Amino acid sequence: MTRIQKRGNKEFSELDLGVMKQQQWVDGSGAWTSLMGGPASATPADEAAQLMQEARMFPLVTMVADGYKATIKGKRDGQIELETTSPLGVNERYYLDASSMMISRHEKDDVTPGGSVTTVERFSDYAPVAGVMLPSKLQIQNTLFSMEFDLKHEVNASVEDSMFRPAGF
Repeated sequence: MTRIQKRGNKEFSELDLGVMKQQQWVDGSGAWTSLMGGPASATPADEAAQLMQEARMFPLVTMVADGYKATIKGKRDGQIELETTSPLGVNERYYLDASSMMISRHEKDDVTPGGSVTTVERFSDYAPVAGVMLPSKLQIQNTLFSMEFDLKHEVNASVEDSMFRPAGF
């Protein structure tokens, strides 16, 4: 998996599992998706708005300013639970390590044709990168799949804006 982000809610991501390939581009004002190496197409407006919110770097830092409602539900087993609702009505839960304040888990409920599916992202092995604590491991799980990633970060790398829009758009 490759994920490149830039200030201004810009993101390019590519997931290539061999049997399945997906690419997404978000340039801060629109979003596009390509499946299985096919041509990119604009995502519907409501989905594009959600992808632009998800493209934010360090989302908890700007969450309230971005119009989210946030409620601290409490602390249990060394974890602080934060429940959020986006301006689009998407509910998510963040779990922060009470001693380090790093995100350890993020849960999001997605509506699918078969019903609601909860996707859990687990972050671990935080290490300083250019003075910023970032996770080096990510595990994503739901009832449909489970994936683990070893993360490598670059901070302030030079990235052209054209990276965040598919060719021809």
